[in-house]
Amino acid sequence: NIFVPNTFTPNKDGLNDEFFPVLPDSIKNYELLIFNRWGELVFSTTKKEESWDGTYNSTPVPNDIFVWKITYTGTRKTKTIIGHVLVNR
Repeated sequence: NIFVPNTFTPNKDGLNDEFFPVLPDSIKNYELLIFNRWGELVFSTTKKEESWDGTYNSTPVPNDIFVWKITYTGTRKTKTIIGHVLVNR
């Protein structure tokens, strides 16, 4: 089971400043992609421990909804899930 938050607040107050899915240890071959409303890729990682800090090219993104896409291999097959996250500074 994967838990993906639907909001985070990258305002440097020490609470919910980074976006990261909570993943079980059994997941392999993980990839997280985050896109803005125009479909532009603003963040990507293949490291389960890496989070998004709400920036793009070292510049804070505006308050908005961003689409995320996670592709991973579970115990038997590869799956893709898609959702959205609200950046609320």
